[in-house]
Amino acid sequence: YYNKVREIANRRLEAHGFSVNIENFLPPSETEKKLFDKICTNTGKEWDKLTQDSKPIDKQNYINKYATARLFQYLADKKIKKRYSGFANIVHFSSGILRNFLHPCYNMYNKVQDDNHDFSMNTFIPEPIQNDMIYKYSNDFFEEIERVIAGLGHNSIETKNRLKKLKLLLEGLGKLFYKRLTDKNSRDPRIISFALKDYPDEELQEILDYGVTESFLHKIFTGSKSGGGKL
Repeated sequence: YYNKVREIANRRLEAHGFSVNIENFLPPSETEKKLFDKICTNTGKEWDKLTQDSKPIDKQNYINKYATARLFQYLADKKIKKRYSGFANIVHFSSGILRNFLHPCYNMYNKVQDDNHDFSMNTFIPEPIQNDMIYKYSNDFFEEIERVIAGLGHNSIETKNRLKKLKLLLEGLGKLFYKRLTDKNSRDPRIISFALKDYPDEELQEILDYGVTESFLHKIFTGSKSGGGKL
């Protein structure tokens, strides 16, 4: 997916006359990048100190698994807001849906033009604009539920209740995942999914279906660890 997005983005830049690749067009926060590089180094040292019986085989996988969580934990401790900028960050943010990459980039480009930024002099999206547009896109995306609820008539009480419950579900999952992410003692801090061991009842199924339809949730089947079929 990462390579696919890079190829698509580079083709679009080239078609619009930009002689720059997407990684340079969307630069990351230099401060956060340096911090993350340092955290990756320290996470590698953490792996080195593990006892042989508790040490995962692959050092790089260990770094990939825990370094990002360590970054969030550090920022939470220091009460520093996460910066969402840089090509890699925005690809991860898009969660496998291309429009969730392209649409924020479109907003960033328009914002730069509105600010009279001269692309002929500096062919990149300034980091603060990237960050601001990602936060705005996220808030607008989530608040869409409220807009849909507000637009429903008096005869749609049941649908309104379903949407309100979807919002509660998403808020609850977000708080749970963030709590795990910032828990230094968590063995699996980067949780972004949940599994249903039983078929949901009609009400929950409708809530989940709407979440999938509007791309708040993605549905996959995975094998049960207990060998009891698919979850």
